[in-house]
Amino acid sequence: MIGLTFVYCEGSHDLAFLSKLIKTTGLTVDEVSKVKDLPVPIQKLVSSALNDVASPKLRIDKPLNVFFPNNVLELANGDYLCIFTMGGKENLQAALDNVEKSKLLIKTKLSGISNVKHAFVLDADYKLLNDGSENPNGGISKTLKVLSDRIKEKIPDFEGFNEHAQWKNSDDYGQIGAYIFTGECKEEGTLEDLIDNLIKPKDLELPANNYIDNVKAFDQKNDNSEKDKTKIQKIKLTSITQAFHPGASLAVGLSNDHLLDLDLLHQHNVCEEFKQFIS
Repeated sequence: MIGLTFVYCEGSHDLAFLSKLIKTTGLTVDEVSKVKDLPVPIQKLVSSALNDVASPKLRIDKPLNVFFPNNVLELANGDYLCIFTMGGKENLQAALDNVEKSKLLIKTKLSGISNVKHAFVLDADYKLLNDGSENPNGGISKTLKVLSDRIKEKIPDFEGFNEHAQWKNSDDYGQIGAYIFTGECKEEGTLEDLIDNLIKPKDLELPANNYIDNVKAFDQKNDNSEKDKTKIQKIKLTSITQAFHPGASLAVGLSNDHLLDLDLLHQHNVCEEFKQFIS
């Protein structure tokens, strides 16, 4: 019997950072890349996801719309983490459908799964949008409320979250958790705020900031919309990535060993906090 935790994050670079963070905690023993190397219960889950594809509706020119784990990590205690990207903070439907389907794993004693957990790992984002208007899903309080309300659509008696790192028990659905990244103020912010303090090649920060100044000047000259703080941070981090992985995305930079200072990450309070949360 194995324990299974589904982790739902926003996008590809969130996935890359989370995988790095979880490995830094020392909880993992392996990253499983082949379906045949997974325990039989998880193999069946993956096969079920592929079988859900409606083949008559397949398009050659479009990606498969399959809720398929993007990374699977084996923990030292023999349990597994299946990490999924949702495609955005508001794009929760596939994850919620997966929560619904997991009832069968809990009710079926022959499934080989001893316990099931679902963890939503999101950014708090900012309370105000770039134009100064209120962000309907920005800040820690609104993020937790929006997430809780969406979960209640599936689980009407769900209590809801009121802390940035919290688990709630459900008899039919297992444990459901939320971990929300914020800045130092703890009220708003994003994962990029954390990563910005963990940059390893410090001598590349100045040229990256100079490049940002050029981008801002270009936007102003061409009457382009001003980019918000998070987009500016992504420009900085992605430009530094190019020194080591030309043409690669930020997700690639975070997956490898040049962008993040892993010693700083290990010493950061987020490492111990997330370790306690996920374990």
